[in-house]
Amino acid sequence: MKIGIDARIIYHKGAKQKSHIGLCVYNMLKCLLKHKKHHKYVLFFDSRIPHQIAEKYAQKSRNIIIKYFPFSQYRKFIRQTYSQFLVSAFLAKERLDIFHACAGTMPLIYPGKVVLTLHKIETSRHGRALQKSIIKKAKKIVVGSEHFKKRLIKAYKIKEEKIEVLRACSAEQILNIYKQV
Repeated sequence: MKIGIDARIIYHKGAKQKSHIGLCVYNMLKCLLKHKKHHKYVLFFDSRIPHQIAEKYAQKSRNIIIKYFPFSQYRKFIRQTYSQFLVSAFLAKERLDIFHACAGTMPLIYPGKVVLTLHKIETSRHGRALQKSIIKKAKKIVVGSEHFKKRLIKAYKIKEEKIEVLRACSAEQILNIYKQV
């Protein structure tokens, strides 16, 4: 299986372990790489991560491929819609079996299967509308607690089976979620 993982910077205030790709992604990768399954992992970074930092992750396993989103250094000059097209085309070109969007967002026009990790419910009207579309598109949603799962179900009227609670990182749990997609 070829699994793409959004490894752009996710900033966690007060995180004890510093990681350039975010604590959530770092722990998930650590679990998956210890597992003996032979999957290919494509880590997608943006221009905020220096190449030498990204290459450290690639050196941990020959199953990891590093890719950079194109034109990410120009993200503040590119309209959101255009950015969606660029990222979707880039992901589609990789021919992934699954894309794991860990930052709580994903390109809506991407035609592949997506697992979405959510950390919060948007509060603005525009943010909630976008999040509702993203949730609808995702095949599975990963959250960190039962309480947050219940809040999501209530806020967006999602089927309970679509949401998986992943408290502690386990490669078997993550791979099981991927199999369900």
